[in-house]
Amino acid sequence: MPIVEDTKKADLGEDQQKTLPEAIGKQSNFILTEDFAERYYNLGFSIFTLKEKSKEPKYKWAHYQATRAEFDDILLMLKQQPNSNLAIVTGAISDLLVLDVDDIEAAKNSGWEQLPKTPTVSTGKGLHYYFKHPGIQINNNKGKLAKFCDIRCDGGYVVAPPSIHPSGRMYEWVKGREPWNCALAEVPEWLLEKLKNNDSPKKQQNTSKSSDSQDNEITTILSTSYKEGEGRNDAVTKLAGHFFGKGMPFNEVFQLIEMWNSKNSPPLDVKELTTTIKSIHKTEESKNPSRSLPEDWRTLLEGLRDYSVNKNGHLCSIKYDKEGGTILSPLSNFVARPTREVIKDDGVDTTITIEIEGLLNGDRKLPKVVVPADKFAPMHWVTTEWGIQANLYPGPANKDKVRHFIQSLATNIETGHIYTHTGWRKIKDKWVYLHGNGAVGAEKVQVELTDSLQHYKLPTKVENLQEAIKWSLKALRVADKHITYPLLAMVGLAPLCEPFRKAGHEPSFVLWLLGESGAKKSTLTALFLSHFGDFNSSTLPGSFKDTANALEKKSFLTKDTIFVVDDYHPNSSVKEANNMQQLAQQILRGYGDHHGRARMQANLDFKTTYIPRGLGIVTGEDIPTAGTSTTARFISTEVKRDSVELELLTQLQSNKHYLQESMYGYLEWLSNKMDSLPELLEKAFLEERKNVSMEDVHPRLAAATAWLSVGLQAFLNYAEEMNVITEEEKQKYVDVAGPVFMKLLGTHASNMTEETPSQLFIKALLEMRATGKVRFEPVIPPAPKPGQDFEKVEGELVGYEDEEFIYLIPGTSYTKVFEYYMKQGRKFPLTPKMTWKGLASDNLIVEREEGKSLRTSLRKSINGKQERLVWMMKSQLEEQEEN
Repeated sequence: MPIVEDTKKADLGEDQQKTLPEAIGKQSNFILTEDFAERYYNLGFSIFTLKEKSKEPKYKWAHYQATRAEFDDILLMLKQQPNSNLAIVTGAISDLLVLDVDDIEAAKNSGWEQLPKTPTVSTGKGLHYYFKHPGIQINNNKGKLAKFCDIRCDGGYVVAPPSIHPSGRMYEWVKGREPWNCALAEVPEWLLEKLKNNDSPKKQQNTSKSSDSQDNEITTILSTSYKEGEGRNDAVTKLAGHFFGKGMPFNEVFQLIEMWNSKNSPPLDVKELTTTIKSIHKTEESKNPSRSLPEDWRTLLEGLRDYSVNKNGHLCSIKYDKEGGTILSPLSNFVARPTREVIKDDGVDTTITIEIEGLLNGDRKLPKVVVPADKFAPMHWVTTEWGIQANLYPGPANKDKVRHFIQSLATNIETGHIYTHTGWRKIKDKWVYLHGNGAVGAEKVQVELTDSLQHYKLPTKVENLQEAIKWSLKALRVADKHITYPLLAMVGLAPLCEPFRKAGHEPSFVLWLLGESGAKKSTLTALFLSHFGDFNSSTLPGSFKDTANALEKKSFLTKDTIFVVDDYHPNSSVKEANNMQQLAQQILRGYGDHHGRARMQANLDFKTTYIPRGLGIVTGEDIPTAGTSTTARFISTEVKRDSVELELLTQLQSNKHYLQESMYGYLEWLSNKMDSLPELLEKAFLEERKNVSMEDVHPRLAAATAWLSVGLQAFLNYAEEMNVITEEEKQKYVDVAGPVFMKLLGTHASNMTEETPSQLFIKALLEMRATGKVRFEPVIPPAPKPGQDFEKVEGELVGYEDEEFIYLIPGTSYTKVFEYYMKQGRKFPLTPKMTWKGLASDNLIVEREEGKSLRTSLRKSINGKQERLVWMMKSQLEEQEEN
């Protein structure tokens, strides 16, 4: 047997002269396949699609042996599955017989006579020779002519170019042997004789993997023209039973048989034909009503003994009569099945959602919906998600039966576990760090961050770790040290929150960047936050425009990272100023105490409390008015207009991907130490706190300074171990950081003293008295001088005075102070009772024991009348006024 030597591809244009990857590089596989499909269709071949890189059909294909698919239908198949392989049906329908030679060398030595020139396909290891159909039935023949070849003819098909073999090879037309350039040759007489001898009627079998013996009989019927009295009705019965048994719809079966019937001589009467087909259809439906559904749905239902569908595609429960017959009791006009179960995990709670798809009336696809697990059983989601047409039949148990049916199909559905927070988690006994792109330390971990948290994404690999760390250290020079050192310390400290938490010393403070508008405090914060993702000043994760609930939830989800709340600013609206003040208090107390807001649901159960699990940074043009304990929950540092090196800032912003790579390496470095870190960090923290503790410094501030020191040193240790800096260079950074942090501590402690509620109260009184808004009257009014006119009195009376004390009217004086700060857009932080207690504690007013309690409002006779007044020492007031 001669073998064609030139096995170049068919000449379909320049692109198709390339290998498959090159061709797909210029045009999609869909376009390439569509081109071939159109050519085959125009040549009169019956074609259909196969699965991707497979010889297996995507759909039932037997009917394509009797009728060709329309080209629009072929295009639809290809568009639905662009990477499908193509098949050409052999036999009479395409006027084709194909000789499939698997072993070319064996064929050469076979002694067979020469084959004529005919269209030929290279399959990679062999050849397909296409011949004109001989006009007599030739069944598929596998290995019977010779071990090295098969025959594909009636009842078969071949994989056609440009399909991809399961091995990855491409089926290709031999150059010059394409069917549009080369006519089909007649089957050589010697070959036809061999086929006849190996395919006698007594032995006819269909050995194709894609057919069975019944398919062979049907193929024979379809290719036969019957005369009257030769069994036309019997043939119709067999055809209808076969195709309905395969699940083909009525209209398609009717058209197929009607086309076959037109070849009979004479054809059966249309009325008689229709009656026979309808009768067979009814019989097949009664055997298995679920045949009204697509094949994949039928397969699912086959395993259920309690449910089926009727001819309308409605879900039914199966009941049995006394004789054992089945009765279908409708439950719904749709069927539904779960496709995926998703567990969403925020580190405290898990929520389960179920993805469900459906069919309405057996043929209309219902869209895939996502149903929370706790909403699934009541079935209210059916109308909510699928509308009014999706209908449950009335009956007390029907909803629960539909629910049971859907759950019965959930045996092998996909289950996904999605984490909805950042930070450390132990997964399969290994510490990994979650971020928007997955996890550092593990593959195939799904993380889903919502809204403004989506920017918390790290790279999946590091190109140049040492270069990346250098950029992190370079950021220390972008602004004044009292700004950049605390910021980098926060970067190093944030991933340590988890081990610090386990050690019982979770960081409990907020870094507050203070500066006027335009000072670039938000830009600097975004730059350092870029260690954890892609941020700029307009994509910071939180702001004072957020609701209290939103800030609480975000601070909870941003575990072991930095959560930034941007733009605390003075506001002319008293209402908005109060809201901003309340948000600031919530943030400070949330991070300072690690407590969330306790809230109740309608059933009086407590809602989940969301506690911050990372570090917080606030940027603002002002700081909140607060008492000492609240002010001690944050450390502030000021950003001035001339604080920033703009050229270096631009460089860092252009290379901020290095900051993310630097953090990726830092997290990898920490992951191997996570189990030993709690003990190491506790020791380091206690030592640092001891070094910075002073008698006149609030303990919270000393702790905050210690945490910053530990965070910076951890990051520097990482840089040293990665051979980016030496031990001596690391110590230089530490030596610079120490005085910077101590100065911040001292400055903030001083500011706290100036802003105590007692000082705020006295400051307001003094200013209002100086501007004539309030007045103190003498306890003993002076006698009027002879001839003196009536003196005009300015300001509201808030108290009385003598040489030793100022006697404040409690309600009036407190109200005036409160209103004074309200007009400034600020809120005085204490209630009246706590204000008087604070003043007494600071030795600014007199407190006396009366009975079993101490009182701050004492009796005083004014104009012969006893009143309870707050006695403020005049010397203290004058001292404050001088200061």
